[in-house]
Amino acid sequence: GVTSAVLKDMVAHIRTAHGMGSVHEALMSLMWAGLLRPGEAVLTSRYNKFDISRHPAIQNLRFYCREDEVTPHNTADTRVPDRFEFLVKYSKTDQRRLAAATVVAGVTHDSGLCPVVAMWHYLRTRGAAPPTSPLFTLPTGRAVTYATLRRTMDVTFRSMGWSAPEQRQYAGHSFRIGAAQALALAGRSVEYVMAMGRWKCVESVMTYVTTPTQMRVLDVRDMMTATMDGACADQAAAAVFRARAGAISAASAHAAARLRSH
Repeated sequence: GVTSAVLKDMVAHIRTAHGMGSVHEALMSLMWAGLLRPGEAVLTSRYNKFDISRHPAIQNLRFYCREDEVTPHNTADTRVPDRFEFLVKYSKTDQRRLAAATVVAGVTHDSGLCPVVAMWHYLRTRGAAPPTSPLFTLPTGRAVTYATLRRTMDVTFRSMGWSAPEQRQYAGHSFRIGAAQALALAGRSVEYVMAMGRWKCVESVMTYVTTPTQMRVLDVRDMMTATMDGACADQAAAAVFRARAGAISAASAHAAARLRSH
């Protein structure tokens, strides 16, 4: 997964190559902040023509300063937004489009990485466009494709001095993976990560959040600080685990049943 440190390094090299306000920085920052799948952000080989019912348009991203909506093209309003809200219209786990999800991101106050500032500068640099236009476009006006994203990643990695084998470890899905790991490392619950990443299956999200070495190295320390000891500990731990896993599985089954009923 793309960690925040890797993404900040990528952003620095993208700014060197393209300056501030590039579509590349905005796209990658949003994909990471929103735990987006590539198909939720750009055109793919399967869906290679812009479809406003599926792909993000300008109107699907809104900026707010406190509770006031602000627009990047209103030159009379000099306020800088403190958050954006982005509508995910189509997801692999919601192919019937029954429950659109909203990604909310706030300013990080970190000059090296801030999805809100990146999106704000990108749209200001791009200039006014119809609300139904693709959210991510190249200077030519064409919507960004996954192939373009992949090429930009490879060029950026090469400028960072990465070898070809290192580059091949990353793909468009790496932003989603790294973001899920970051949420887990930040102490968010499995249920929270599932909701933010639009997962319906516990097993799917756990393949991501149990991967980071930074998490695993804390296991033994946390095991040693467990409050219970002796024969009753395994029974208590098993009971807690079964209850938690059962609740999550029940919630997943309920959600799946609701989708089937429609």
